[in-house]
Amino acid sequence: MSVSRRLLYLLILMVVVAPGVVLADTTILYEDFSSDPGWDTDLPDKFYWNSTSSNLFAYIDNQPPESPYYTPNRYIVTETDLDPTKSFRLTWDMKMNGVFLAGKAIFGLYSSDLISQNRTRSGLPQIVSDSTINIQLLEIGTRGREINIIQRDKTDIGEGGIGGPNIFSNGTWYEMGIEYDTSDGTVRTWAQEKVSGEIYFERIKQTTLSEPFSPDMRYLGISMYPDGESETVMSEPTRINGHSVFEIDNVELLQIEEDVEEEPIDPLLLQYAPILYFHEDEEYYPMNVESFIEDSGLWSTKGIKDTLLLYEEELTVAEFTDIVENEDTADYYLAYSDPDNAKSIDLDEARAKYTNAIESGRATSTVYVHKMTDGYTDSFGNVHSFIVLQYWFFYAMNNWKEVGGRNNHEGDWESVFVFLDAETEEPEYVAYSSHVNDGDPDVIDFQYDSVRRKWSGSDVEKDGIQGVNFVSLGSHANYPNNGLNGTHKVDLVINDETSINGRHLRVGDYVVVELDLYGLRR
Repeated sequence: MSVSRRLLYLLILMVVVAPGVVLADTTILYEDFSSDPGWDTDLPDKFYWNSTSSNLFAYIDNQPPESPYYTPNRYIVTETDLDPTKSFRLTWDMKMNGVFLAGKAIFGLYSSDLISQNRTRSGLPQIVSDSTINIQLLEIGTRGREINIIQRDKTDIGEGGIGGPNIFSNGTWYEMGIEYDTSDGTVRTWAQEKVSGEIYFERIKQTTLSEPFSPDMRYLGISMYPDGESETVMSEPTRINGHSVFEIDNVELLQIEEDVEEEPIDPLLLQYAPILYFHEDEEYYPMNVESFIEDSGLWSTKGIKDTLLLYEEELTVAEFTDIVENEDTADYYLAYSDPDNAKSIDLDEARAKYTNAIESGRATSTVYVHKMTDGYTDSFGNVHSFIVLQYWFFYAMNNWKEVGGRNNHEGDWESVFVFLDAETEEPEYVAYSSHVNDGDPDVIDFQYDSVRRKWSGSDVEKDGIQGVNFVSLGSHANYPNNGLNGTHKVDLVINDETSINGRHLRVGDYVVVELDLYGLRR
């Protein structure tokens, strides 16, 4: 389904609500590395902003105290206005470029004096950082690669790690995140591979009265102290005299200032949210429409020729919202890939723009949901009542023709509807935005008249109580199964292609957004 008018109608009627998350006002305390941040460092030749890559560069030596090259502090940090007793969120991108013998890539929040303290862990004395929360990528000798999470203050809320030869790869960008939510006392940490979206770990630590979380952490950056000191992990004889090289980019630190309780997503919508199976060659995934708006120009078809109303640089979500609320937008449309030219599609530019939005974090995996009731009376006078769970997916591009299909177009809405019996709340049917009618054998093939399936049918693949939704390459049409070895015949010439080998998304992998089709909830 193409965007244009339908996007303008739906977009303003949405409320973003992630399941289990409290919405709040936020203040950006630090953002990006587009220019030299000018952070304080004790080793400016090893820690500096690289003007060529616009990234923070770090070279860390692991030297014992007796070495003439021993540097016990090794830091590059900046002071922020963060209040760590309130909710906050820190995200950044990290890439390990190389390791010799033993190495560490580390980034996070630290106490103002970067102090350490003696601790006993696993029966052995160790020196650990005090009042710090950070995520580390480690590579240690023959033990392979490892991700370590350190979440610690004076009361110690814990630490943990995962290891193995394939945990992370040199030269690969990962998005790292740390989030503290005072509403439920949780500290969440995660690492996700940027290109594939694969989540390598996600941990949620619940703080308690006996293990509270109220550290003094206002410094942002890299602090290796006290690694390299005696009795610390990286100072062990088999790990000293090594080094690591890594980069940091796209840093964002948010202070969540005021909690605002929102009505949660209906549990039924989350319970039956589909698991999305993508083709391994797919380049576009369901995204938030706000990112699409900000990367588009606004056009009108009124008049003899199309008119550019707002350039890409001028169009914001706030401006777009105001236009939709106060103007007749029936003849308006958004131009994404080539925003300065009417109805022009540039596939290379679309791909580059979408990739940039994902890598910068402006675009996120998103599914829009809506719950309604509906029903019908059959020929015998029996009334059939349903709860309809709607799942909408928005894609920046439909590049179906590029991969062997029929057409390319910008802005692609697709959907899956699950019909529950109104009394029992058990699923009865599921309907797909599909290119092929094979849901009702009484309807002529290759028509759109019926694309629904019986939920209990063997042709509807499920994982537990959730349906598996196979998304076709390029067109993003939806199917209940993988067809004939991944092929779904659309007509005598064109096919849709699906696969089990691509990226899989389920609740928890995407943001859930409540879509109010009628403007009743704002």
